[in-house]
Amino acid sequence: MFKEMRISFPVIGTLLRKDLLAFMRAYLSHYIDTVFLLFTIITVFGYFMPELNMGTSFGLFLFIGSIAGLGLFQVTERVGTMVADIEGDRTISYLITMPMPSSTAIAYHAVVWSIYSAITGLTIIPIGKILLWNQFDLSNFHYGKFLLIFVVVNLFFGFFALFITSIIKGLQNLSTLYLRVLNPMYMFGAFFYKWYDLEKISPVLAKLTLIIPMTYIMEGTRAAAFGQKDYLNYWTCLGVLVGLTVVLGSIGIRILKKRLDCV
Repeated sequence: MFKEMRISFPVIGTLLRKDLLAFMRAYLSHYIDTVFLLFTIITVFGYFMPELNMGTSFGLFLFIGSIAGLGLFQVTERVGTMVADIEGDRTISYLITMPMPSSTAIAYHAVVWSIYSAITGLTIIPIGKILLWNQFDLSNFHYGKFLLIFVVVNLFFGFFALFITSIIKGLQNLSTLYLRVLNPMYMFGAFFYKWYDLEKISPVLAKLTLIIPMTYIMEGTRAAAFGQKDYLNYWTCLGVLVGLTVVLGSIGIRILKKRLDCV
C-alpha cells in the first residue's frame, strides 16, 4: 500500500500541475461567467429587494450562499464533460493505466474539480465586497470554521459530480439532471431563506428539506459566517457533508470502475 502511495503522489502532482495550467488558461471566461451571475443576484437581492422590505442584509446573506453553492452550478459541466469522454475518446482510460490504483485515478477527477470550484469561490470574495460595500459586515465571521466547511463543501461537490457521472445513462439525460436534481436542490436547499424560518411556515416541508445536501451546505456556511444563532448546528452540518462525501464518492468510484472495466 505504501509503495503504491510513493508511486502515486509524484504522478498525481504531475497531473495536477497539468490540469491547473489548463484550468487557468480558461479561467478568465469562467470567472466572467461567475461574476455576471453574482452581479445579478446581488443587484436584485442586495439593492432591489431591500426596497421591498426584505432587509438590507439579504444581499450579504445570498452572497455567502453563492460562495458555498457555486459548485452546484458547475456539476452539469463536470458530468457532461466526463460522460462525453466515457462515451467517446475515453481519455480517462489512459489515466487509469498510470502507476497508481484505479480508485485513486477516478477520485483524482473529483479532487481536481473541487480545487477548481474552490479557486473560483475564493476569488469572487473581493467582487462581493465591491458590490455590497457597507453591507459587507462580517463581525461574527469565524475564519477557521468557514475555511473548514468551505473545503468540505467543495470536496462534496466534486464527489457528488463523480457520483452523478457514475449513474447517469448518457448525455441525453443532462437536462433531466438539472430539472429533477440540481434545480430542486437549489430552490429548496435553503439558498433563499433560513431553515428555521421555513420551519415556522411549514414544519413538514422543513423536515423534508433535510434530505437535501444543499440545506446543510447553506446552513453550515452561514453559521460560520454570521454566527450559530438562527442556523442549524454547524458541526452537524459539517458531519453530514463529510458522511455524504465519503458515501457518494465510494459508490461513484465503485460504479465507474465497473463501467470502465477496471481490474
